[in-house]
Amino acid sequence: MKAYTISKYGKQPLTLSELPIPVPTDTQVLVKINAASVNPIDLKRKHGDLRTIMATEFPLTLGHDFAGEVIQTGSDVHRFKVGDRVFGKLPDDHIGSFAEYVTVEAVNIARIPAELSDVQAAAIPLVGLTAYQALHNYLNVQPGQRVYIPAGSGGLGSLAIPIAAVLGAEVTTTASPKSVDRLKALGATTVVDYHQPNFLTQLGTFDAAFDLRGGQELTATFDHVKPGGRIVTVNGFPNRAFLKDQAITTNSKRQCGSC
Repeated sequence: MKAYTISKYGKQPLTLSELPIPVPTDTQVLVKINAASVNPIDLKRKHGDLRTIMATEFPLTLGHDFAGEVIQTGSDVHRFKVGDRVFGKLPDDHIGSFAEYVTVEAVNIARIPAELSDVQAAAIPLVGLTAYQALHNYLNVQPGQRVYIPAGSGGLGSLAIPIAAVLGAEVTTTASPKSVDRLKALGATTVVDYHQPNFLTQLGTFDAAFDLRGGQELTATFDHVKPGGRIVTVNGFPNRAFLKDQAITTNSKRQCGSC
């Protein structure tokens, strides 16, 4: 099969390689990939920005998100059958959706809703799971709460806003005027123009915030969250929970191949 790979870290173009078609285990399915999306983490993996916290064996096929068709199932897989349209996110230690085929654990995929194309479905998994984890698992958003989600017109914000709205929140976001109608259609209650001087003063106070910006805007957000409220950011440093999830100990030394 054809796959886009890297043999070392850097900004050089991806290499179109010929690799064997993978064979699924008893708990996996083999998917013929029809669409794959590009996320910031793909570029960070490629450039080596995550080399100290994510081990890499070269050559590496990049790509986390995918949509496609099941063409083979493992003996223990009963939820899916050959021909099913599925989408999902590959785990960090088994990426590789920039290829014609991929094996994936059956628990990591779902059927594509009939109204979605493969391209639309492939754009959802990583950002959708990130938004849901932040809003539901960490912020525990409840009906009637005020939630601040800056940069709502981006890929992550465009999914975070409707998820927060479905959870019953009143959502405030920031965007340029041209995006106001679209973001309100997605579920935003208030859209603030970030071009305005001191736009943060218009925000009021919130029960929770899902920061997508970092830097000074993240720092300023603390002044707009009520006492006892919560902030989750996608721009923080790796913490102990992340290191544990990645099987990294603070005193371990990891090899990163051709750094």
